[in-house]
Amino acid sequence: IHNQMLLGGLISSTLLRVAVFFSGGGLPAAALAVAAEATGAPVVPFVDSKAMQISEQTGSSYGEQRLWASAAWGVFSIIAGVALDHFGFQSNFAIYAAMSVPLLWVTLQLNRPRLVPQPALQPALHAPRPASGQEAHPPEQGAATAVAWTSASE
Repeated sequence: IHNQMLLGGLISSTLLRVAVFFSGGGLPAAALAVAAEATGAPVVPFVDSKAMQISEQTGSSYGEQRLWASAAWGVFSIIAGVALDHFGFQSNFAIYAAMSVPLLWVTLQLNRPRLVPQPALQPALHAPRPASGQEAHPPEQGAATAVAWTSASE
């Protein structure tokens, strides 16, 4: 259910934020902004939760995920600031709408099952070395590189 709430919050808050641009200002704009923030508030915690879940499944670092998210925020804040200075305040709505398309695509990809490599023959990779004077027998062809693929959603 969290995936559906994430997707619903993302879509509804994006539509409401873009609707602020077309509202004409005043009380309708304020009401749309409040509704956008109310529906968008759970999005960041859901994304963090999903990032933690994926990092646990794949063995990646949650800290690295947050680092890259912060770096991207910093880079795109500079770009948005330049656009604001050059094109005016209204450009923020167009940029937000344009950047929401790839964000929606990435969010939809979060629900897809991923293949995670699992070592199939780990004991063969860490076999003890033969004693000195004994002949070493190499493992079967391909045993050192064998990998089993499992779905991350299991």
